Amino acid sequence: MQHDKAPGRACPVAGASVIDYAATARRLGWGELPAAVRARVAGWTGGRVGSVQLAGGGFTHGFAALVDGPRPLFAKAIALDDPHIAAAYAREVEVLAALPASAPIPALLEHEVVAGWQVLATVPVTGRMPGAPWTVEDARAVHDSCRMSNTVLEAAGPAVVPVAGTMAADWAGFLAGLEGGLEGGLESGADGGGPLTDHGRRPAFLPGWFRGGAGDVLARWILDAASRAPTALAGTTPLNNDLRADNVVIAHAALGGFDAGTAWICDWNFLALGPGWADWVALWPALYDAGLPVAEFTSWELAAGAQEADVDAWLSVLFLYYVQAGSRPPVPTSPELRPHQRLCARQALALLAVRSGC
Repeated sequence: MQHDKAPGRACPVAGASVIDYAATARRLGWGELPAAVRARVAGWTGGRVGSVQLAGGGFTHGFAALVDGPRPLFAKAIALDDPHIAAAYAREVEVLAALPASAPIPALLEHEVVAGWQVLATVPVTGRMPGAPWTVEDARAVHDSCRMSNTVLEAAGPAVVPVAGTMAADWAGFLAGLEGGLEGGLESGADGGGPLTDHGRRPAFLPGWFRGGAGDVLARWILDAASRAPTALAGTTPLNNDLRADNVVIAHAALGGFDAGTAWICDWNFLALGPGWADWVALWPALYDAGLPVAEFTSWELAAGAQEADVDAWLSVLFLYYVQAGSRPPVPTSPELRPHQRLCARQALALLAVRSGC
């Protein structure tokens, strides 16, 4: 699908990110894990651990690292009583156990609860994160891996569907839970953010051209588009539902029958059924912000059958999510999370301004 609306005015993009996505995480180190957990991981690697390379990307504090040894692994671990991410690691085990190994998704190799810790290991993918900066080649690699994953997971439906949520229901719940309701926009946040319909109370992290009265028409357009998200996001394709640069590894070498340069899609604990284009479209704001040609990446195969109004609904509800999340207080264990969400809000807004023509 290629969007052919011309912008009604110049809308600057969010600007180059000052966030180093390869260094956003504040993770537990190898030495901070219980001895029993280290011993179990060592056993999985073949009895000897060489180097341990912590994953710098992501926004959680759980242990996550490439662990070298006779049988290299990508290992994760978190205490079962951790209030923030224990459930996410358990969910990841549940989902990965149901996914087929014939997609560019790191397969689950081992998992166990050890000494009160959830521990898991997947196929290690040695490579790099895309998006620093985004290139057409990396964007195409991610697009093609989304297509492959869609095909494989759709074919594996009976095994995958029972562990999948639905995007339509998830995002309908989000809209219903907005403080003040969708009509009210967003309730006042900790940083002074307020209802989207009141330009005097829009969050300070949004650009000045949107916070003034000139942003009123676009704000209304976004809210109207977002209201259609539950219908727009109906679909039967199992999707990652959290696709972003730091959940992708561009492989340095051939692996598992896939060529070097393949984009491996990681972190599947938000698995949900939706339209096949949704994961790919979620990356569009970042691609636009990076200066990639919109007419090119919006015309690739995954979005060919998407309705423009449905794409606008998805981008609009993502914008509302990032505005709401970015207005919350900082997270001590993840200091870059709120800056990331605020950047994503600005990126989505810039693309929506162009798509709306407002």
